[in-house]
Amino acid sequence: MDRLGVEIMKLTTRLSAIALGITASSSFAAGIPTDDLDEVVVTASRKLIGHVESSTQGTVTRAQLETRPVLRTGELLETVPGLVVTQHSGDGKANQYFLRGFNLDHGTDLATSVDGIPVNMHTHGHGQGYTDINFVIPELLDRVEYKKGTYYADEGNFSAAGAVDLKYRSSLDDTLLSLTVGEDSFARGLLAGSANPGGGDLLFGLDYGVTDGPWDLPENLSRVNALTK
Repeated sequence: MDRLGVEIMKLTTRLSAIALGITASSSFAAGIPTDDLDEVVVTASRKLIGHVESSTQGTVTRAQLETRPVLRTGELLETVPGLVVTQHSGDGKANQYFLRGFNLDHGTDLATSVDGIPVNMHTHGHGQGYTDINFVIPELLDRVEYKKGTYYADEGNFSAAGAVDLKYRSSLDDTLLSLTVGEDSFARGLLAGSANPGGGDLLFGLDYGVTDGPWDLPENLSRVNALTK
């Protein structure tokens, strides 16, 4: 390239830089110049849910569980970041789960345990891996431990998208006795407590609820959950 060509390239570069500077300092609406816009700063909270050992693993604590209202038991799993829990076909059915691009159906790819005991039912008529946690009593949970991803060989079957383990408390500070009533013939009673027989910890609970649901055809749902640990 001759000297003239080099000078032309330098001049073109300078003109482009000037034009870019003019464009950056101006704003347009439908091609018409407007006044300069104020700077907008967007920030995000750096607080994460639970105690996190890595970006895909963590624990939701009892204090966090106690501050969350729970309309349906499946919402306990929504404390796991990124895990979406929905409901269809009534309250007596296992939830529908979505995590990391997976439609998990009713839990096929989410290994779920309660105190280390697997919940996923291998031979359920609805399909492999059916995960129904409607038997869990929310007030008695101590924490939720979660792992997201396919990185944990010890989780075994159903853990293609992740694994969740709901941990019950060992004891309660006070006896729990409550009665709740609401719309759509909703009612729920809870009795739970703990004792120390033989120097150990005994946890017990009884949970009874009924509802018709917000439907034209009443659900006539009744559920009894009992726990002894």
